[in-house]
Amino acid sequence: MGVDEKVAEAEYFLQRLRTTYPNDDFKFELSAFLSSVRSIADYLLEEYNQKCKLGITITDKLTIPTFKAEATRSGNSHASKFIRWYEAEIGRIGNNPIGRLVFTRRNLNIHRAQGPLHAKITLHEYLTITESVTVTVYDEKGQVIGVGGSQPSPPPTSKPAESEISWYFSDYTSEDIPTVCEKSLGMIRKLVEDARKSFS
Repeated sequence: MGVDEKVAEAEYFLQRLRTTYPNDDFKFELSAFLSSVRSIADYLLEEYNQKCKLGITITDKLTIPTFKAEATRSGNSHASKFIRWYEAEIGRIGNNPIGRLVFTRRNLNIHRAQGPLHAKITLHEYLTITESVTVTVYDEKGQVIGVGGSQPSPPPTSKPAESEISWYFSDYTSEDIPTVCEKSLGMIRKLVEDARKSFS
């Protein structure tokens, strides 16, 4: 599986977040999305390990320091330029509140626990109001001489109350989780696009 497949995988889980939302499976889909979106950057590093022909094997640990060390050792200026750019971009994403949140949540989710989520529940109640008018006409002696009015409205149909549940990360309540995930995926997509434009 390469970078493009990882992006497609993250897109799949983002779509699942939106369609299972807010069912019980939501937390499972969130876990899968967090893992998937964060790994795109790692797959990009492997893609450039191969493009730059650094020779770091699949069984060797591939990190920014190991990539940088091999680029320096081999005198590969293209690889050195890429890794400086990549490190700065990963830092930029990590300094963005949404990027930092998703990276942190992924690490907690993988290594410790999913972390608390908050639910906002909105109930929608529907009321039907009906009315009718009756007019009674009296003569000067107070005798009823006529009664008329509108037809009574049919009895109201009851519409059940509807609820809407929105999930939020407990430490970021400005936007719901699917929106945060979509924005984080956008940042990672941009990382991939910019790498491929600048370091083809």
